[in-house]
Amino acid sequence: MTQLTHMRRRRPPLLLWRALFLELARLLLMAEGVLLSITVFAAAIRPLASGQIGPLGALKFMALASIPMLQYTLPFAACFATTLTYHRLTSDNEEVAMRAGGVSHRSMLAPAFGMGMLLMVGLAILTNETNPRFFHMMERVVKKDAARFIVGPIQRGEAARLDDLLVYADSAIRIDPDDLPDAAERTTSGLKAYDLLVLEGVVVVTTESDGSISADIAAERAEVWLHAGVIDGQDTTVAVIRLRNAVGENQGVGSGEGTFTLAPFEVPRSVSDKPKFYTTRQLRELYREPDINAGVDRRRRLLAAQLVTRLAEEEIRASLENEGRLVLTTEGGDRLIVRAAGVTDAGGALSLDPSPTSGRIDVDWRRADHGSRQQNASEAVLRISTDPQASAAFVSLELGDVKNIDSNEATLSELSWSRMRLANDPAPAVFGADSTSLLGDADVILASLTGDGKPRDLVKARNNLESRIDKLRREIVGQRNERLAYAVACLFITLTGAIMAIRLRDAMPLIVYLWSFFPAVATVVTISGGENVSSRNVGLGIVVIWGGITALASYGATVYLHVRRH
Repeated sequence: MTQLTHMRRRRPPLLLWRALFLELARLLLMAEGVLLSITVFAAAIRPLASGQIGPLGALKFMALASIPMLQYTLPFAACFATTLTYHRLTSDNEEVAMRAGGVSHRSMLAPAFGMGMLLMVGLAILTNETNPRFFHMMERVVKKDAARFIVGPIQRGEAARLDDLLVYADSAIRIDPDDLPDAAERTTSGLKAYDLLVLEGVVVVTTESDGSISADIAAERAEVWLHAGVIDGQDTTVAVIRLRNAVGENQGVGSGEGTFTLAPFEVPRSVSDKPKFYTTRQLRELYREPDINAGVDRRRRLLAAQLVTRLAEEEIRASLENEGRLVLTTEGGDRLIVRAAGVTDAGGALSLDPSPTSGRIDVDWRRADHGSRQQNASEAVLRISTDPQASAAFVSLELGDVKNIDSNEATLSELSWSRMRLANDPAPAVFGADSTSLLGDADVILASLTGDGKPRDLVKARNNLESRIDKLRREIVGQRNERLAYAVACLFITLTGAIMAIRLRDAMPLIVYLWSFFPAVATVVTISGGENVSSRNVGLGIVVIWGGITALASYGATVYLHVRRH
């Protein structure tokens, strides 16, 4: 009894644990250095070959990439270190001596378990807090020049992707806007361009979230104006594309030709669009407030533009029906008071109904310099446009057969004003609303309409925003599970390497390593694949992510039980 009690109280083999742990750490550092050198070099090849970075930029990029790449290299380096350490332990019969001295297999595996726990905690901190910050710095190195982001793919014969826009072109050249004779062209929506790209033989394709094409435009020439801006406290680039001699088609139901100016949009930054570049705290905030995401915010503004157009039309109708007049303000400060009986839809525009008494539309033009002019016209058309970047709605007025009542000037065949604002402009409030409010407003409007009366553009904008938010939240859930799974997998991969080395004591080291390497590869593949599946089906994605780890743990446990039994 005394001997049994003494055996139960035997002190742990601290000296052996220390020797094994130090050997594990030495081999881990050696293997990690080799694997990390290979992976960071491979990561820098693509941006270097595409011209996004130069030789010095490649060195800086590799130095920054060395930290995030630890997420992928540490599990395999740990597997290699434990395999060699414990294979040497068994091949030199040290394992037999330890067993003869009363050291159990569980006690032998304690250093591997301790190393695995340290790596698990380190990877958890690395993936959740450190990696996103280094991805930010890597992004600034690669995409410091936004023009290269567009010109590079085109010069390689590929399409430049700008969010849900694909731009193809035969050629692309850069021009300094300061060299243009007309400096006014440099300003769009209040933004001053710092760079200009001229594209020849252009095709612009708009894609849906499922990859289908919703609109395409072919143009002889395109001008891409790049403007500096700040979004969410970060420097960014806003692009405006102006298409010349263009022919476009929208979902096969409508077409047009001429000069098109696409709505301003942000040149995509992977740090703003992909959840993997957010810290854990930022992911929680992003889940609650998806409008922080650049892709979601762009779709929010497009839906807001559709709602603003509809509200502005309702404001015009209500003003004419209740007051018999409409007050518009020009950018120069002039006021136009338009008097008409009402409005009639005219294929994307509003035709003003003339007064029953005079049979014409009256316009009181009050200038900012205190001058005024009284005019009337036999016909008038209002067109509503929105600028999502400026968060504003604009109204243009086109008059036909214009007579000057207060002067003897000749009758004008046409007279027009553009970029005028309504007295009660709904745009600031609508563009300032969040996605949840806008989706609710859109649902209320669509619920009041039936059948073919639902505006197709409004339905499309609403569905695009909702699907993008849902996809983003699924990606966030998948990303958080992937990070935790990588950390947990590192522990099991480390233990599996040690267990297989004890199990296959008579095999060659390479054979032993392969028996633990391939299960580790399968686990990493399922984790990454599960994260991708989560963007489509979050439940299935989580099952795939943790299914790989469960399989690896079962594999290691089965081998360990065999070792204990024999």
